Amino acid sequence: MAPASLPSTERRARYYTGIAAAFAQWGRRSKCVRALPAAEHHAPEETHARPAVKSLLSGLPCGLRADHHRTPRTRRTHRVLT
Repeated sequence: MAPASLPSTERRARYYTGIAAAFAQWGRRSKCVRALPAAEHHAPEETHARPAVKSLLSGLPCGLRADHHRTPRTRRTHRVLT
């Protein structure tokens, strides 16, 4: 399914959040980190308010919270979504 065909921005954000969660479960951290800003782009308020996104961020291997593990992309994702 193409995300652009979804009827609302909130649904597109949930689509990308779901994609990020799937990547996290498969251990594909970099793809997970790339999907989260896409969700935030479509519906920032929805993404920031969702407990599932915060749980996803805190559950990532190596976490996005530890500065010594952050890349520029993970720092930006963490800053935007927390």
